[in-house]
Amino acid sequence: MVGVTTTKNTPDYSDLPSDDTWIAHLRRRLPYSFLAIREEVRNRNRRYILSRPQLTTGWAEYHNYWKRGYVYYAAGRLIDFYGLPMYWREYRIPYTDELRSRHAGQLGSVVRSHRDVFNALQLEKLWQVVVDDHLDRERAVMTNLTQAIEFCLKAVKTHAQYRESGAFTFDDGHDISVIYQSLPTELRLEMQIESVTFVNDYEDYRRAVEARMSKLEKQTLVSDPRARPDVETWRTIANDVDRTHYTAFLGANDAKSASSVDCDADDWLDIALKDIGRITYHRYSPFQGRDPYPTKPIHLGLMLGRFLYEHLFPVPVEVEHRF
Repeated sequence: MVGVTTTKNTPDYSDLPSDDTWIAHLRRRLPYSFLAIREEVRNRNRRYILSRPQLTTGWAEYHNYWKRGYVYYAAGRLIDFYGLPMYWREYRIPYTDELRSRHAGQLGSVVRSHRDVFNALQLEKLWQVVVDDHLDRERAVMTNLTQAIEFCLKAVKTHAQYRESGAFTFDDGHDISVIYQSLPTELRLEMQIESVTFVNDYEDYRRAVEARMSKLEKQTLVSDPRARPDVETWRTIANDVDRTHYTAFLGANDAKSASSVDCDADDWLDIALKDIGRITYHRYSPFQGRDPYPTKPIHLGLMLGRFLYEHLFPVPVEVEHRF
């Protein structure tokens, strides 16, 4: 089709090999984007029908709700990391120190440009109010996460529907529990099994990261510089970060395990789908009275987003070597 740039040597959707499991089947097909979408209403039921997918370059030129959902997921995770100002402050402090120092001309080795310093000041100013208003910040987190989860499940539904009926469709609606229940039974069973694997794998990953960082912090306190972490140590850490799809924000509001949200590994997925609730609750809260906004659905939302986008259907990213 004119105007569509496809990647080289990639098979047509219909030529993709069949897979034994639903998850493998979907992982192979989710990168394919849809060039058009139309609405259909029958007997007051609304559904969306998508055109035949193609593997196109880029992210946003056409409809790929799996990739689009990841953007909402990443944005939600960043909003949740309330300590962002301290990283922007790292630009400001060296600049301020230089202004107070007689030794000028060293700033270029610390920051890229004076524009970076100025923008860091602006970002820190903009975000400071958000840090103090944690309840509304958490609502923004969950609004993004529920949108991300909805998009991912609808993308999964579309490809699963084609495998079962020969049509790329998904129904109207925003209740993630309803979308999940509409998936094929065998797929939901695979996802349930993987949800237990995810909990165990992520807990192992998180324990290893926490132990590694604790060791580095102890080394940093040692008076002998030769015993402190060096560039090679951090190069190894950076490479390990690049090799895994998992992420972890340490010392932050980041769910670590099923037990941290008072769930068992075997049933946390079902609990999450039920307890996260309607997306409108996260946007508006109850119509009357104060709302403390309970922590459990927030952590369950973080876990479910991580399960979908970091374990089950991770979106590949091009990583630059940072050390």
